[in-house]
Amino acid sequence: EFVEYGDTSCMMGYGTTDDDLYECFNGVKNFQLGWFDDAIVNLSQGDNFTGSLKGHVNYVVDDANQDPVVIKIDVANNSSSLYISFNHAVSYNAETGEGADQIMIHSSEL
Repeated sequence: EFVEYGDTSCMMGYGTTDDDLYECFNGVKNFQLGWFDDAIVNLSQGDNFTGSLKGHVNYVVDDANQDPVVIKIDVANNSSSLYISFNHAVSYNAETGEGADQIMIHSSEL
């Protein structure tokens, strides 16, 4: 069920007055922000990926041989893409709401 601003897995997904949360962004926002461009895998519908995902809290700057932070799948005949990420609930993301330590799949029309 779609609930606008109801995604508690992401700082941007819902409103709160608490400005001291250890919570960051979901796969869509991480892709959009471009902070992890060297840890993104882009796929088309029907492509395969074999490997692991890592949470953005485990990202290493300038490491070209790391597991992806986001897998983006372009869906044929659809304006939305799928964004797959691992919501690792540690460090600056320790207080994430929904989907802590789980693989998350979000859809967005960026």
